Amino acid sequence: MGFSVMDRRSTRRPLDLERPQQTLGLGLLILAGALAVNSVLGPLLLDVIDYPVSETMRNQTIGLDAVNLAVVAPLCAFVGWLALHRNRWAPLLALGPTTYAAYMFVQYIAGPDHTNYVRVLPLQLLAFVLGWTLAVLAWQVRPRLERFSADRGPHAVVVGLLAAFVVVRYLPGLAGTVTETGLATELQTDLAMYWLIFLMDLGLFVPVAAAIAIGLWRGSESAMAALTGLIGWYLLVTAAVASMSITMVVNDDRHASSGQLALFVALTLAMVAYAVVLARAVVSGSPSRHNGNRP
Repeated sequence: MGFSVMDRRSTRRPLDLERPQQTLGLGLLILAGALAVNSVLGPLLLDVIDYPVSETMRNQTIGLDAVNLAVVAPLCAFVGWLALHRNRWAPLLALGPTTYAAYMFVQYIAGPDHTNYVRVLPLQLLAFVLGWTLAVLAWQVRPRLERFSADRGPHAVVVGLLAAFVVVRYLPGLAGTVTETGLATELQTDLAMYWLIFLMDLGLFVPVAAAIAIGLWRGSESAMAALTGLIGWYLLVTAAVASMSITMVVNDDRHASSGQLALFVALTLAMVAYAVVLARAVVSGSPSRHNGNRP
């Protein structure tokens, strides 16, 4: 019985990933188009989309649209091209921009105080759905990273520091829950947007980052793969926040902060450097083939 089971396993056909890779590639190209169109229609260029938000939030939307148009949309198109050509790294590269799209389009849809259905809603809903569905697909067809486990300790520390940075930024608000302190003036004009970001950062990102850090310490392969998506997401978010800060300073927004601008520009550069280190570690420590995919 034991030999017959082993024989059946040895003759089992490898999982065919060509069709999921093609689906992932096409989906990423569509997502790139949705990101680009949404940015062009927004206040960055055509100003067709009328977001009922404060002047500060409008400046931040301009900065966000700029990053989406100049960075995220081309990145989605490039990774989509890689997926269509069956590049084995495309699913890992897709995790960052797809989760970023889902995260940001929650804010595009639910953040502004719309009192009527807007024409751009189907486009933004499409981008949100593509973001999380493509992230799930990319996770299912990702390459394995078993040999990367030797470097898990330092990376777990980095993830813990990133989560701690987010928590520290919200500490005044968390402390204010004890005394029911009122929100800062600049936050009170866009309450829905603030609470959405508050919920997603502390309710989603921090727990996920903590789980990944614990998994890295234990040598989990899935945690190592999730790390690449987390860093991709974090890098794009910090770049977006840096762009928002730049826009606020350039437009003389009354809530602009040169200190926050310097902080997030520095953090973005640090994330770029760390992403390069992580990519080199992943590529150098992974098998040359995975489930029949070309390297």
